[in-house]
Amino acid sequence: MTEAVPTPARPWRILTWNLRGAGRPDLELVAEVIREHRPDAVALQEIRRGQAATLTGLLGWHHTWARKHHPYTPLAVVAGDLNAPGEVEVIREFRPVALRDPGGGPTNPSIAPRSRLDYVLVPERSRVTEQWESPGGEWWWAISDHVPVVVEFEVTPG
Repeated sequence: MTEAVPTPARPWRILTWNLRGAGRPDLELVAEVIREHRPDAVALQEIRRGQAATLTGLLGWHHTWARKHHPYTPLAVVAGDLNAPGEVEVIREFRPVALRDPGGGPTNPSIAPRSRLDYVLVPERSRVTEQWESPGGEWWWAISDHVPVVVEFEVTPG
C-alpha cells in the first residue's frame, strides 16, 4: 500500500477486523467480505504472516506487517481491536494527536455481538459519511470471534 493522506475531495474507507488467525479463518470468505466493502486500507489483527500473504494474494494487494506496542508517529487513523469495552481511558489517550471515536456498535462475540472492542479512530477534523458493523450470526462466527468494522470519512477543511 502507498502512503496517502485523506483530503477533503476524497473520502477514505477503513476496514478493521480481528480474525483470530489461530482459528484458521477461511481466507476466501475474508477476501469476499473485504472486496464487498471496498476499503482503501485494512487493519487486520490476530492474523499470521502466511495468512496475510495468502489474503493479499487473493485480493491482488500488497501488505505491510506491523506489530502492536511500537511507538507511533503522526497519524491519520488508528484502527483495531483495542480491547476497550465502553472506550474509557484507551480512547482518551488518542485525543492529544487529534483523533476521535465516531462511535459504533458491538463487535464481539461475532455470533451475537454484545461488547464493542473494535474501533476506527478518525481525525478530529473529519466527517463520517458511512459506518457499518455486522449484526453478527453463525456465518460470522465461522470466520472469527469479532465482526469487522467499516468507517468511511472525509477530512473537513480547517
